[in-house]
Amino acid sequence: MRKKIKLPLEMADGVKVRTLDELKDNWSLEKVVENYLNGRLATWLNDRYYTELAEQVSALAEVQDNTALQKELCRIFDVDFEDEEDIDVDAVSERNRKLEALRQYTADDTVLKNVDIVAFDQEELGDILDAGENVIYLFNNTFSIPLSVKNKKYIGIGKAECIIHSKDVVDFQELGIEFENVVFDEKYRKIEEEESPSKFYNEGCKYFEAKQYKEALECFKKAASKNHAGALFHVGKIYDLALGVEQDYRLAAEYYSKAVSFNSGKAANNLANMYRDGVGLEKDMKKAIELYKKAIDGGSYVALANLGDMYNLGQGVEQNYEEAMKWYKKAADGGIAWSMNEIGDLYYNGNGVDANYTEAVNWYRKGAEAGNANAMGNLGWMYRNGQGVEQSDTGAVKWYRKGAEAGNANAMNNLGWMYQNGKGVEQSDTEAVKWYRKGAEAGNANAMCNLGWMYENGKGVEQNAEEAKKWYKKAADGDNAWAMNRLGELSSSYSEELKWYNLAADKGNSDAMFNLVWMYRMGNGVDKDINTALYWAKKSASLNNARGMVAVGDIYWTWKDYNEASQWYKKAMDVDPSNSEAKGRYNRCIIRIQNPDWDGNGVLFH
Repeated sequence: MRKKIKLPLEMADGVKVRTLDELKDNWSLEKVVENYLNGRLATWLNDRYYTELAEQVSALAEVQDNTALQKELCRIFDVDFEDEEDIDVDAVSERNRKLEALRQYTADDTVLKNVDIVAFDQEELGDILDAGENVIYLFNNTFSIPLSVKNKKYIGIGKAECIIHSKDVVDFQELGIEFENVVFDEKYRKIEEEESPSKFYNEGCKYFEAKQYKEALECFKKAASKNHAGALFHVGKIYDLALGVEQDYRLAAEYYSKAVSFNSGKAANNLANMYRDGVGLEKDMKKAIELYKKAIDGGSYVALANLGDMYNLGQGVEQNYEEAMKWYKKAADGGIAWSMNEIGDLYYNGNGVDANYTEAVNWYRKGAEAGNANAMGNLGWMYRNGQGVEQSDTGAVKWYRKGAEAGNANAMNNLGWMYQNGKGVEQSDTEAVKWYRKGAEAGNANAMCNLGWMYENGKGVEQNAEEAKKWYKKAADGDNAWAMNRLGELSSSYSEELKWYNLAADKGNSDAMFNLVWMYRMGNGVDKDINTALYWAKKSASLNNARGMVAVGDIYWTWKDYNEASQWYKKAMDVDPSNSEAKGRYNRCIIRIQNPDWDGNGVLFH
């Protein structure tokens, strides 16, 4: 036999009573009257076999006077009646009616408990507004919303329609007015459809994708004027990147900032970039990091990678590879291919983790397959050198080609090298020049140097010294020390030669240092200065340059310090066993050391 479910009776403050004693202990005349009127009191009594009390309650249907009704209820339950407790039974009855109507549409306790702020018609809406309520429920009717009354939230129950008396789109956010589960009247809906920021924004996006930036900007500005976050971001981007307009970083920052105030993660990221790089704004790393974090909160995965960069490079924060790895991995989880490449670099270099070529290859491959051109180029390098994978020139060419075709200038240069040296492909100077040129035109200084070398030596192109110098100069302008040294070697004047050797030497080029030794030994364009020559010879030697070591030895030979000279020649032989010059001079030193009176002739430094 199934047990009958006996529902409790609700008293004030939501207290549920199940026995007669509990009813008396939590007595609320208003709630008892309410439960009497909706029939729950009699049901509650009958369910618990308080049969006599139930019959007395049912007999109250004959009582017409409200006060008498309340006194009788108190008598039945043996509770004292207080005059000041006199309840407006009609109001309670009306409240019950409303509750029954509401229960047809919702079982939400929050709504049912707040039946007094549910408007069933316009007049009740006015009464609730007069009472100063901030949250108002609109029930299954049509209501005229007063725009002059600000900071209100209207929640619809059933089919609630709101009439908005305006000829223009209303900025409800500015008025502090919110709507939930309501529809606007047809007239106002048409105004919104014709003038809504979303409409202008969507049109702007179509123009933007078609690269019709002038038309896109016009649409975005209309939507931006209504504080559409996406439109504000796009206007900033158009000015930032000079898409169809004159570049204007000040305006870009202005629009980005406003978009950030409306929680645009993309705008926060781009504004952070401007602070990081000092573009259009004063460089401020602290502000950049603050904005990257705001962008992350706004859902920007790119900002995760950018924050990883800040920790990786120690910009605005103390350098921390572990922290960089954490942010890069979060970005990678969001599909940011560039961060996958950076993780590969951390594993390759052993920064924050143990160096692990296999893991590096794993992340380069992930980045490459996700479309990152740098990762493609790096994966080519791993195959070329057999690091983390089995060495394969064919595999190297495959990934260099993918990276090159995806726009990676370094991969273009490396693919040129593969063709020049016939590694993984049939040797072809013409193809080498083609890829060196692509890399050079994409800004890769090494490719510029290689293209210059091809012109200088007539490989794959007609020999052309001026064209070679042009590309060396471009590379030198990009701070390539090798190109600077080569320009010095091709110079037609000592002053020009000295200029380029000094620039290259300052950037650590050991060949340029060796060339400066010659300049100071021979007095070419400078006063002869053996000590300065020795300085540059030792600098070159410290970078493992065998010619520099021989030059140091030559200077000590001239000073007849054969023991010191022999040591430098020996170092050169260790670095470059094929260096016959070092070997011959070392042997002469040994003869001198063993035969101090020997007066053999021969000049060792020409």
